[in-house]
Amino acid sequence: MFDLLIIGAGPAGISAAYEAQKLNLNYLVLEKNLIGNTIYQYPIGLTVFSTVNELELVPNTLFPAREKPTREELLSYYTRFVLENNLNVQWEEEVKSVEKQGENYFKVKTEKAEYETKTVLFAIGAMQYPRHLGVKGEDLPKVHHLFRETYPYVKKHALVVGGGNSAGEAALFLAQEGAFATLATFRKDWEETDPKQGCIKHWVKEPLEEQLEKNCLDVFFLNRVIEIKENEIVLEEENGDIETLPNDVVFILVGSDADLTMLENLGVKTKDSKYGIVPVYDEATFETNVAGVYVVGHFTEARHIAGAIEVPKKIIPKLAAKLKKEKEGKTVFCSICNNLTEVNPCMYCASTTRDRSQICIIEEHYNLLAVEKMLNYRGLYHILHGSLAPFRGIGPDKLMLTNLLPRLMPASNAGVEVKEIIIATKPTIEGEATANYIERLLKPLGVGVTRITMGIENNSKS
Repeated sequence: MFDLLIIGAGPAGISAAYEAQKLNLNYLVLEKNLIGNTIYQYPIGLTVFSTVNELELVPNTLFPAREKPTREELLSYYTRFVLENNLNVQWEEEVKSVEKQGENYFKVKTEKAEYETKTVLFAIGAMQYPRHLGVKGEDLPKVHHLFRETYPYVKKHALVVGGGNSAGEAALFLAQEGAFATLATFRKDWEETDPKQGCIKHWVKEPLEEQLEKNCLDVFFLNRVIEIKENEIVLEEENGDIETLPNDVVFILVGSDADLTMLENLGVKTKDSKYGIVPVYDEATFETNVAGVYVVGHFTEARHIAGAIEVPKKIIPKLAAKLKKEKEGKTVFCSICNNLTEVNPCMYCASTTRDRSQICIIEEHYNLLAVEKMLNYRGLYHILHGSLAPFRGIGPDKLMLTNLLPRLMPASNAGVEVKEIIIATKPTIEGEATANYIERLLKPLGVGVTRITMGIENNSKS
């Protein structure tokens, strides 16, 4: 069972993982797509105008070629940080559900496996959940809710709808690269100068105004979008007049929302904020009203990269201290398989859905997750907590073997006959010696034995 399972491998999730690792927490990060996927969704070649110290996970570790890093430099930085620090991140594994199991832990289901954890930290971005206008024609192929690059739209009539930085950047890039660009926005958004209100930042606004002066860009002060058609778009001006513009492509960039479905299913309370609906959480710990469920990043009001990185540095030590206090004196060996657990029998032995006709023998409890993932194994386990090493005085009596043979009897296995033993020891001299010993031990019983070494199955059947 994990101490902490983090959902999302953006800056917030990576920061949380790094803190968890420093504090020796047993943690796992699951990411649906790629490391830093929100940044991956930025326009290609975009310069990220946050200062370097706001983007760094650790001071003095990000070195862009110029004063500000590009999208590509930032993606490389976060990916290398995960790899170089050996953070326990599994990407391209989507979490399908999170379920509360009693008072003490959660079951997290993905498309590949099931995990159990004492706490869950939601660090999911929102770029994949863009807001829609709900107007006729919004489902046409020419309509996009994400802007990536300009070159397919050179000399084409491009309309960008939105009043924030993303819309401003898209309109600017299109105008600079030869599109017939129009920014459709509310006047109040265009004239807003307070960054806290989500206005177009000055480093985007000033070059936009230059493009206006060059007649490379139009700004349409909008009341509403009426309809999107195949070759044109119908808009209502702020004064109520209706205007139809020629159009080849539309970018609707009016913000995005985090998907609260899993949180709501857990019973997490929500509230309205200036960012839309957000979870209710303790501002000191970022824990929600559901004990053990935490939120960071886009789920909170500290959603910009700097805040997403800093918040985990404050809350993970508190979470670790809380877990340590709760854990003292609770960890025991499972009386059936010898797994380390806080509940006896452990979740694998207690499961009613696992295949009880198979038992996989592993050396240490931390090998279990690798077997689950690599072999897609759904049987039971037997953990030795070591391997034979006669020269170091470790013989069979030092391994947890005495309770193995009784487990093969149907009466000790919920009435199910064990048909196969999988020996998955390490590809070392000690691991091979252990496997050979166990195979000889089992041979008189006539049970099938499969040897797994370095992920390769040896067709050794007894």
